[in-house]
Amino acid sequence: MDRLLQLRMWLRSVFRKGRLYAAVEEELRIHIEMETEANIASGMTPEEARYAALEKFGRVESYEEKCRYERRVKWIENPIQDLCSAFQMLGKTPGFTTVSVLTLTLGIGVNLALFALLNDQLLRPRPVVSPGELWAICLADA
Repeated sequence: MDRLLQLRMWLRSVFRKGRLYAAVEEELRIHIEMETEANIASGMTPEEARYAALEKFGRVESYEEKCRYERRVKWIENPIQDLCSAFQMLGKTPGFTTVSVLTLTLGIGVNLALFALLNDQLLRPRPVVSPGELWAICLADA
């Protein structure tokens, strides 16, 4: 059951990222408001109460970033981010991109053609109706 719940959380982290971050921000805002109200009830002015609540709570941005980092699905998001940055870098250097793509295309094509030739000629035996009638031509030992 824990794995199912974990999978559900991962999928939610991937596909509903905006809602998840908004919920974290809302929760942090509610905590600050509750602390502010508690400070006002203890006799502070609203400005002092808010400042004291923010000071007690700490940097809100760091908590938000920590929550985002903990909820990330690293094994899905990291390769996606790497691919996006790779395509951005390739887009910035069109000459290098063209040469790289042509080189890869040529290399893959040559390897495919050689393997197809070797597979056809050497790796798969020819179907022969009567193998006893086959002759081999060899050089004579002088």
